[in-house]
Amino acid sequence: MNGFHICEELRKEPQTRGIPIIVVSGSWKSAEDRIRSIEAGADDFLTKPFDAQELMARIKRMLQRKKVDMGHNPLTGLPGNLAIEEETRRRLARKIQSCLCLYRFGQFQILQRCVWHSAGRQSNTSFR
Repeated sequence: MNGFHICEELRKEPQTRGIPIIVVSGSWKSAEDRIRSIEAGADDFLTKPFDAQELMARIKRMLQRKKVDMGHNPLTGLPGNLAIEEETRRRLARKIQSCLCLYRFGQFQILQRCVWHSAGRQSNTSFR
């Protein structure tokens, strides 16, 4: 099993498809191998030898991007709990006057699961 196969397998499974992948290799000399790794599902790559600070910077960037992705509803693209909480904390820390209203869309979620799931993003555009 090689790195390309591992990337492909991780991307197939719902439980692992969102994990950021950085491929580190000492044998890649051509752009073809780097392109193949991206096509297999890698998010980034480094060639050995590499600088540890560069690896850490790439990891931090990927985790920050993942945090932003997790903060939004994948169907509507609207901010979710994590994004709302983070923005609220940011505004409180900067003492920005704000009004935060909470409305629970219980029936909306039932409609979303029953109707919108099959039709995808196109179905909800008329409700915006």
